[in-house]
Amino acid sequence: MEEHKDKPKKSALVTLIIMTALFALLVIPGIWISAFSFMLFDAPGSDSSIFVISLFLSVISFPVLVLVSFSSWIFFFLKKYKTAVIVSLLPFASIVSAGFLFAFSEIFMGGNLVP
Repeated sequence: MEEHKDKPKKSALVTLIIMTALFALLVIPGIWISAFSFMLFDAPGSDSSIFVISLFLSVISFPVLVLVSFSSWIFFFLKKYKTAVIVSLLPFASIVSAGFLFAFSEIFMGGNLVP
């Protein structure tokens, strides 16, 4: 009976360890990429493009969400395992949205970021 109670704890612990290690490795390149994301606004008309602004926010939010995801350990120690896993996966939202925006740009806009 106790094994059933420990299953959510063990799966949450494994998820948190993997996500923490993965995002700890990706945070430095993420900061570097975020520093250069301001160059998205170099093209004429890009400062008023909703598409470019969305892409910028997606890229710039990654390092912030990584730092927020490290707080998932607080929820783990408070025994809120589901919340801990959700918080640890937050940086994927930035990755998925940036990937979607790049794919959208490639497919529908011919690779141009400014329509």
